[in-house]
Amino acid sequence: MTLTLTKTAPNVFAPTTSGGAPRGASMDEVRTWGTEIEGIVGQHQDLLDDIANPPMRYDAEIAVTATVALANGDIGALIKINAASAPTVTLPPTTLADALLVTTLINLGSTAATLQGATVSSTQQTIAGLEDGSTAGSFTLLPGMRATLVVNASGSGYTIVVIGRKTGTAAGAGVVVASDGYLPALDGRRLINLPVTTQSQRTVLKLGSGYINGGGKAGAVIIASDGWAYAAGVTPINGNNVAARPIFMPLRLTPGEVAPSLPFVKAVRTANSIYLLDSLGVVYCCGGNASGQLGQGDTTNRPSLVRMSWFVSNGITVADIIPQRIGYATDAAETVYFMGSASGIDRGVWAVGRNDGGQLGNGSTINSTPRSTPVRVGSLTTITKVRACGASVGAAMALTASGDLYMWGCNDSGIAADGTTTAKASPILTLTGVMDFDLGMSIYSSAWYQYAVALISSDKTMRAIGYGANGQFGTGSTTSSLAWVQPVLGFTNAASIHALNGGVFATTAIITADSKLKLCGDNDFGQQGVGNTTDQLTFHEPSFAGQGKISKVLGGGVESAEGIFALDTDGVLWAAGCGTYGALGSALSSVPATQSTFTRMPLPATETVADFEISPSAAATAVYGVLAKSQTGQLYATGYNDLGQLGLGHTQTIVDGFELVRL
Repeated sequence: MTLTLTKTAPNVFAPTTSGGAPRGASMDEVRTWGTEIEGIVGQHQDLLDDIANPPMRYDAEIAVTATVALANGDIGALIKINAASAPTVTLPPTTLADALLVTTLINLGSTAATLQGATVSSTQQTIAGLEDGSTAGSFTLLPGMRATLVVNASGSGYTIVVIGRKTGTAAGAGVVVASDGYLPALDGRRLINLPVTTQSQRTVLKLGSGYINGGGKAGAVIIASDGWAYAAGVTPINGNNVAARPIFMPLRLTPGEVAPSLPFVKAVRTANSIYLLDSLGVVYCCGGNASGQLGQGDTTNRPSLVRMSWFVSNGITVADIIPQRIGYATDAAETVYFMGSASGIDRGVWAVGRNDGGQLGNGSTINSTPRSTPVRVGSLTTITKVRACGASVGAAMALTASGDLYMWGCNDSGIAADGTTTAKASPILTLTGVMDFDLGMSIYSSAWYQYAVALISSDKTMRAIGYGANGQFGTGSTTSSLAWVQPVLGFTNAASIHALNGGVFATTAIITADSKLKLCGDNDFGQQGVGNTTDQLTFHEPSFAGQGKISKVLGGGVESAEGIFALDTDGVLWAAGCGTYGALGSALSSVPATQSTFTRMPLPATETVADFEISPSAAATAVYGVLAKSQTGQLYATGYNDLGQLGLGHTQTIVDGFELVRL
């Protein structure tokens, strides 16, 4: 049977400008096709009826209102469960002739339903749940959950895949399938319109953040408007910590785990793990756990989300999660920091994970066994900001509400400001009167170099310390320092300071009180926007239309490609630097690979940017992609996409503008 579509759209299935797989259609186009497909299916129902063993029946919908045993003829139908009390639905026996038949189930009731395999020759047929990797004779279908049952290839049982969940408090709840009724396909399109509840289309609530400025493990995480977290690229989901997932898939909650209080309010992606913060300040995490960084009291990896119950048991509400800025290291061991809220023990800091450089800050012996449950960093209180860098040579800094800046961990570059390069196992006061700071690092010849920059409250002057070989101190030289040095800024209204570093190079950015961007440091790829690639050893103000409106600045890349991105209050995203791999959204044949002036990134004319983040590459000498949240909550992406980290449904790099990411 051939189904013919009359609705088309220009270039929808054509290869992109650089070749490769088609990018797919817009949601409006797909909705139109879905309606037409349904009509065509209806017209050809007689042909479908002639198929001896159809994979899915379009004419059958079975209502289940109590405990029931389904018949063989029910396989392939849409099963709607809406029972007053917890029902048990016994599935019919299967044989090889039933292999790969598909049944869709929706639990519309308020109680969980049990799916039970049929008993054949005194043995219950299996139901292999892909949610948790288990194989059993039953599966619990929670209220609001939609699932697909597929008869396995041997005909000896069923495989179940949950394709949607209702937001709620029951364990495992949280994911909502888009209300247009289309199931997500692996290429990001919507397929097969099924009757579902009327809810708004998913958009982006928050972008996930992280400090993987170089390569390592390339993955991205977002929080969607349904309050749940989704991940793409190399992500610790479905039991595999190294599989590339080219679409944003919902992170799974470990069966039996206490459910979070949605929405999640922050998502953090490290090289190996994902951390989420719910609306009550409770931490959930999953992924690699080589150094105990998941805080579970062990070093066992977690493919699905678990609660960091230590904080709950000790009455600590978490306000922020701070990973290490690690460059392009691929080490599976990490240290992660947690800042307590105002109601959580005086806004202290806790750490978990490795301790090679004393980065736990709890006074323990450096290079000792990593901690798999959180430890408090000294006796710090009233902390307002924490930053960390490095991996095996990790260091961290924290700022108090009174302006005291503390440092602990590796001190190879002398950022402790005590004139030594000796590591600090406990926090040491390094500077006072600070209004803002940042901590960065550079990597050169396999060595790690830390540096810190700070603004002084009283007169808005700047201080810098540590490694300064890229001219990022703004003093006119490339000299490093074991003591805080003060450059001449040429302006007196600095408001925030940022260490923009990739794998090797470093640039310092200041945003002033009148929203202007000032830069100094490395400029090998023209990322400072001055029209050349000469390093800038003193602060300058690049000229572009966004000046006077800058609200956020990020820098990223590694040794072969660097870029700086700035967002203005009009919702325009500006970029300069390396555009070879499309990270600037404009690397067409007519555009130079190095863009040495800030240029507007080409989002659709009707969209403005509300927020953006940089998505890293997986290769140590490759670059990055950019994820942008629009003012309407849509997600757009451009740039490097080697492992599907942009969530576009493929692994093709986008070089000629932003693509809409379909959630």
